[in-house]
Amino acid sequence: MYKKTILSTTLGFFIMQFLFPYIQGQSQIHNYRTIIIFTGPIRLSVGQSYWTRLHIPQNATSAYLKGYVSSSGSIVNTVTLKLYEAEKCPPPDLKGYIDFNKCSPPLLSGDYLQAEQILKYISHAGNFYLVFKNNSPLFDKTISGNLRIEYLG
Repeated sequence: MYKKTILSTTLGFFIMQFLFPYIQGQSQIHNYRTIIIFTGPIRLSVGQSYWTRLHIPQNATSAYLKGYVSSSGSIVNTVTLKLYEAEKCPPPDLKGYIDFNKCSPPLLSGDYLQAEQILKYISHAGNFYLVFKNNSPLFDKTISGNLRIEYLG
């Protein structure tokens, strides 16, 4: 029994020594890229929106919107976040305003609380709008967080 334990432990050690460089080499083949989208804080007045445009390159695969957002400034500390495909929204007017109510349904839509994690798979390349909205009828809000796109490319 004692010899079997030593033999299996020794074999396991040698197998790990041979496999570890292979596993390390495989993980280094992937070329992950990161695009920083939002790093707050920003202040939104009652009913105000903030949006930013982002681009995911054609060669990107396995793209994810990652990060977190948090909101402060009222009893219910939520912020509404939406992700739209830019091609499915009307173009900006002369003042740069976009009526996001006229866009096709968003890829992501939700109300987020304090430091809530966001992880959303984006299935294709293209241009997108990330929109924050203060839906509070009474209170201004400060939005903080860190959002990024991570993809292979």
